[in-house]
Amino acid sequence: MTKQSNIILISDDENIEEIMSLRLVPLREMDSFESITYETAVKENFGQPDVIMIYCNEDKEKQAECIKLIRYIRNERKLFATSIILVLDSFNKEFILTAYSENITDFMLRDSEKGATLVKLMWALKQATIVRDLTRTKSFLTEIGILDKNTGFYLSKYREKLFNHELKYLELSDKESSILLIGASEDGKAVYDYKEIADVTKAFLRSSDVIFQGLNEKIYILLPNTPLDMVKNVFGKIKANIANKESVVAVAASINDKRFSNIETALLSALPKANLSDAKFLIVNDVPSDEIKVEDESWQNWFKQNLGTPRNFKIFKAAYTKKLKNVITPTFFQLQKQYEDKYFEVEVNHIIGETTSKFILSKGENESELQINYNGFSRIHVNIVNKGLDSPENENYEIDLSQISEDNITKLVERFIKTFVEFYCC
Repeated sequence: MTKQSNIILISDDENIEEIMSLRLVPLREMDSFESITYETAVKENFGQPDVIMIYCNEDKEKQAECIKLIRYIRNERKLFATSIILVLDSFNKEFILTAYSENITDFMLRDSEKGATLVKLMWALKQATIVRDLTRTKSFLTEIGILDKNTGFYLSKYREKLFNHELKYLELSDKESSILLIGASEDGKAVYDYKEIADVTKAFLRSSDVIFQGLNEKIYILLPNTPLDMVKNVFGKIKANIANKESVVAVAASINDKRFSNIETALLSALPKANLSDAKFLIVNDVPSDEIKVEDESWQNWFKQNLGTPRNFKIFKAAYTKKLKNVITPTFFQLQKQYEDKYFEVEVNHIIGETTSKFILSKGENESELQINYNGFSRIHVNIVNKGLDSPENENYEIDLSQISEDNITKLVERFIKTFVEFYCC
């Protein structure tokens, strides 16, 4: 057999080969068709075809052999993008569902009309191209640090940008879309298996669903065109297929006309309530609606031109207020939730104020504060104040407003926490 054919029929029935060869007229000059037996399929290298068609009759033993062959193909790394079309004598719902569970692309009946057969083939060829393109894109995103190399999920620091990007397209639909947040339950933290939950989540979601990481091994799932009342079913499928079913808790909300920072704050705040429910699941209905607007570039240009110049305070105050609401507040909130679970001996709190916001750590008589202070000028004062006789040195420095980002604030607070923990807990 040649290794250049991009359409292969696997069949032990010569009649099927004759029927299909007449129907499968090459769609493009590059297309070529070839037929091989089941035995040949597992013994010889048949290259990297775009489409493999597998004929299976009604015999139970042959059906079992067919499923085994599908698994073999799907486990071949070089055939990751190959589409599989199952060819049957008659409609067999149970067998078809079993084949779909093994990740076939489509199925057809042997007596299908020529036009229908060609449509199936065209879709399968297109599907192979799409899978190759997506795999190449995912590989690139992993290399540059946007996708996690272990789970394939988008990294936490890109979650807001990703959400807003997806929302632009979801707004074109008049259907409701939802978001699901999954995390460890209060009683199940010791047995919470993030890797298992990640694997199950990927297995049970649609290709259109978008998964990204949250802090403290939480998982966000963006569910396009999925009504809120259907999200519980999604969580139920995931929960039913993990070993420790009581180790997970989830909350969900509609995303239509919502800002991500509002959604995230509402979801994280609802997790403790979801822990108290029997189903370990809660729908959040009170997320404030807030039209998402593009950052005003005039503010950014003003900072570039007037860095350090105390003028036009109204513009600066408006810009700082946006940073306070959209960056400092949700970041402080998430980091408190993350580290109060991690360091039980340390009390973690935060305070948000119009001019001063504080992230506070205390252990016994020792207390430290990271303060972000607004003074009406184009630079922000950051003070680290340590109270107690034997304590780390205080720190004072300034940062530009343009440097207030989720990533920078997270690094700032985590360095502050690390210093406190190493000084007082180790």
